[in-house]
Amino acid sequence: MSMIINDDCINCAACAAECPESAIFIANGSGQFYNNKFQPLSTEHYFILPELCNECAELEEIKCISVCPMDAIKVNFNFI
Repeated sequence: MSMIINDDCINCAACAAECPESAIFIANGSGQFYNNKFQPLSTEHYFILPELCNECAELEEIKCISVCPMDAIKVNFNFI
């Protein structure tokens, strides 16, 4: 399982501000690596790094989903 941000994202940053794992990043369009390790997953909108996201395992709700005004964040059950 992983979290994905779809094209409905308006880059409002609400999800990134709420993420307890700091797993959400803004696309910069340059294809640069984050922390010299992670390749951006989007060049158009915010994205969630599955290597850092734990789906808010210790919390009662998934924070990014609960604050997204566009309902642009979904659980991806097809993640391998």
